[in-house]
Amino acid sequence: MNASRSVVVGFALLFLVGCHTPQRGACVVRTEGTQGVSRLYRQANAETANLGPGKLLCDVPRQGRARGDRCEDVDDLDALLGRGKACGPGGWTPVTACPVYATGRIKEQELNGPPVCSGGCPSVAVSFREESGSVTHVTFYDDPGCHPESSPCGASARSCYYRVLSVTSELRDE
Repeated sequence: MNASRSVVVGFALLFLVGCHTPQRGACVVRTEGTQGVSRLYRQANAETANLGPGKLLCDVPRQGRARGDRCEDVDDLDALLGRGKACGPGGWTPVTACPVYATGRIKEQELNGPPVCSGGCPSVAVSFREESGSVTHVTFYDDPGCHPESSPCGASARSCYYRVLSVTSELRDE
């Protein structure tokens, strides 16, 4: 009766990845149909959450990008893991883009294989263990068009810019 049952649910799934604020859902990882890639909606764009599915931005020049695809101070991976930093007048400053999961509930790993975009960093997968027991797997790809350029703060600790590629949720009935 207590046997664990796993069901893998992928695309066409709308869910929260544990990102909430008391006033509104601040960070939502959303997949819409089989066209396009998943997208992270943050505090800054939470009210305009109908941007539609994302697309691979490997070859889209920075200047020609739609507003929802522009490079932000913090990439999607750092936003979800709570380790974002932005260059400000006083140097590198921590930036909170999403509420943070407890460290013990997150597992991050670099994926083997060629990067999704030519000249990009290796893809990364992160697993978020929900309090219910289900596990959400988010895969990120590097967008070379958003690699940090020279900044007044000097070199960044991270030279890649990760965007959400896909989301899979493992639902468990325990």
